[in-house]
Amino acid sequence: MLKPARTARRCVTTCNGTERLTFRAPEGEERELHIAVSRRSGSLSVSVWQTESREYVYRGTDLPTSDFYVLLPEPGEYCVEICADGFQGSYAVSDRAETPEGE
Repeated sequence: MLKPARTARRCVTTCNGTERLTFRAPEGEERELHIAVSRRSGSLSVSVWQTESREYVYRGTDLPTSDFYVLLPEPGEYCVEICADGFQGSYAVSDRAETPEGE
């Protein structure tokens, strides 16, 4: 059964600076992050890493308008770092259980 997505952050004005968010992938359940970006101008970069191993599972710089998923392959805590430089538009990061193919 899928749990409702939890939206962590949404920016709808001009953003500058860095924000870090934390998500947890429970034992025995693969999770994925849904990242949606609607960019009008400026730059937005997103990095996701497992805090214990410090291994990156995703790194994206100067993201265009996009909508994608990042798999959190191992149980544990993950850090999402969002870096904005004159970014205008919106973005959202949410987590959910991985959806099996065909659903």
